Amino acid sequence: MAAFFFGACTSSACRPSVRPASAHAVTGRPPPLDLARADALVAPLLDGAWIDGASAAFVTRDGAWFRGWGHARTATDTPDADTLYEIGSVTKVFTSLLLAEAVRRGDLALDQPVQSLLPADATVPSRDGRAITLGDLATQTSGLPRMPPSFHPADPANPYADFGAAQLFANLAATTLPRRPGEAYGYSNFGVGLLGFALAAHAHTTYPALVRARITEPLGLRDTVVTLTDDQRARFATGHDADAQPAAPWTLDALAGAGALRSTARDLATVLGLALVPSRHALGAELRSMAVRRADADHGGGIGLGLHVDGAGAVWWHNGETGGYHALMAFDPAAGLGVAVLSNTASGLVDALGFALLRVLRGEAPTALSLPATAHLDAAALDRCVGAYTLAPGAVLTVLRDGDHLTAQLTGQPAFRIWPSSPTEFRYRVVPAQLSFAADGAHAASVVLHQNGRDLPAPRTGP
Repeated sequence: MAAFFFGACTSSACRPSVRPASAHAVTGRPPPLDLARADALVAPLLDGAWIDGASAAFVTRDGAWFRGWGHARTATDTPDADTLYEIGSVTKVFTSLLLAEAVRRGDLALDQPVQSLLPADATVPSRDGRAITLGDLATQTSGLPRMPPSFHPADPANPYADFGAAQLFANLAATTLPRRPGEAYGYSNFGVGLLGFALAAHAHTTYPALVRARITEPLGLRDTVVTLTDDQRARFATGHDADAQPAAPWTLDALAGAGALRSTARDLATVLGLALVPSRHALGAELRSMAVRRADADHGGGIGLGLHVDGAGAVWWHNGETGGYHALMAFDPAAGLGVAVLSNTASGLVDALGFALLRVLRGEAPTALSLPATAHLDAAALDRCVGAYTLAPGAVLTVLRDGDHLTAQLTGQPAFRIWPSSPTEFRYRVVPAQLSFAADGAHAASVVLHQNGRDLPAPRTGP
């Protein structure tokens, strides 16, 4: 999920390495792309611990091919087509497909107010006499904020777990829309979560059961689920946050339609194949109907029903991120090509990788991803920077060594890992900030924090 939807060790003994699984062709034909180019794109992400592992599906109208890199659960298992990941906001594609399928059956209409699907005592905000419709929610034009206004997770590591129906209705009643529904794009997890909840309520079932009955069972998507079986849990990749630290899975309740699904490269390849060849299943027509531009979006492109399109109008896509995972699904209907990339690290670089892999599938030679350099320092170089640095009275930056890396903690804030590009230059990955140490001697005499266009010097004031 994009708003709250938002890896791996770096010592020489356990640093990720490129260990691709064999590419598997469903059709039995050779892969329709240069796998060496694909591997070369992924290698710096693994070697710099930007991601811990990933699975990819390369899809044409003739079939699907799969590739895996890095680690799934241990240092020796490489992800493959059947490794499970949280897919975050890619769930929104499935939620919108539920709506498109109900519209085709004549059960619902895009211009139908969402209020009509909810209990009589639920209050959905409106503006200037215009109600929020199901189509507004799917096209991200509802006017609802990105997150519910009183979203205060009890557990930040699992932020949606305690947001149930009561919280959903209370937040709807407390929301004032800044503009008329349908007027302009504004990405909202709140909105698509409401759509999934309303569709399930209308069908007198739960969101997971509705997805299973209407989409995953008809399409044979055996691993696209909310709750894992024992077998699926054994294939579920271990998540990592942007600092390469293990991250717990997320649990979603009332907002499940915004990002609760887990899936595999194989299952997403089936969905992409249907988008490229709609005649393969009755749901194909609904999926292609979603890829019709209905509004402008804030990324320079547009949006249909639960799918974004690039500025050229060629590539349709949706991405998603949870606390420990990132996924991208993208396809070019005219070219008959699609790519899905799923990673067990919460890094937006997975999007750049996915679009680059789509260019490789086209036969192009994309340039390498733009990544800050990552150095691997010995213990002495790390220890030189350890210490307490005073930015201002009451604001101390404490730098500590944690095994083979450093963390930095500002007074009153959590500690975050800092990543070296040289013995004196470090950067955060969780925020756009850098640290420059004056480390000519045995201990750094000072550090400069570079953030928000400011350079804040801090002398060393403690060990």
